[in-house]
Amino acid sequence: MRKIGNRIFYWIIIFLATVIFLVPFYISIVYSFKTKREIAQTGAAFPSKLHFENYAEAIKVSNFLNAFENSLIVTVCTVAIVIVVCSMASYVIARANSRFYNGVYYIFLATIMLSFQVIMLPLYSNLNKLGLMNTLIGMILTMIGLSIPYTVFLYSGFIKTVPKTMEEAAYVDGAGKLKTFWKIVFPLLKPINFTVLIITT
Repeated sequence: MRKIGNRIFYWIIIFLATVIFLVPFYISIVYSFKTKREIAQTGAAFPSKLHFENYAEAIKVSNFLNAFENSLIVTVCTVAIVIVVCSMASYVIARANSRFYNGVYYIFLATIMLSFQVIMLPLYSNLNKLGLMNTLIGMILTMIGLSIPYTVFLYSGFIKTVPKTMEEAAYVDGAGKLKTFWKIVFPLLKPINFTVLIITT
């Protein structure tokens, strides 16, 4: 009986938690199909009529399609550049056993600890001087710069776990470092590539 009681109590807690998390979504969806007057009169009750024109009006007023296009351009460019540049840089840092590259790695680690408020004013000043304020290029460069430190940290840690034997075999077959990276190492970075994709977007 005690086990049954504990199980019932457990499912009650799960149900209440689910309701708490779903209520905001329910309210948002229900309100989106109502007129302003109906929202004031009926509250969270289900609408008597679904006003789909609310979505059309919201898209028109917010210029959603233009915003979506800009976001897509910024995201695709940022992700592509960050993955290519950071994976190559991290490969060199992870494989080169020298003080210089170790120092570069620790510089990237140090920049991770900087809050955005520290670089906000210099960033604004530089973008303004270069004429990149309110431009897609300025946004892309900013996103890339903010993403590089943590991405290099992720890639470097992952590449260090990749065995060097396959790279050595490629060198024996006559492949250079660049070809070895793209043909051998980069295909093994799929898990971290998807991680970077999710974090950057």
